[in-house]
Amino acid sequence: MIMKTKLVEFLNAEKQNLRGVIVSGDIVNGGVICLSGFEKCATTEKKFKALADKLAENMFASLRFDFSG
Repeated sequence: MIMKTKLVEFLNAEKQNLRGVIVSGDIVNGGVICLSGFEKCATTEKKFKALADKLAENMFASLRFDFSG
């Protein structure tokens, strides 16, 4: 299986540019959105990266992003 990682950018309601990471395999059966908590970053925290890789191995795409502030 080929795992793909893609950086995405989108604007929030305040017109701030948010960045996220999409990870998926060549076949996708569903998806998961990973959001950050109060203390950690979803885009850079190792546990979110490990979760995204494991999800992709099991044919689930994931989007992880952090809110502004």
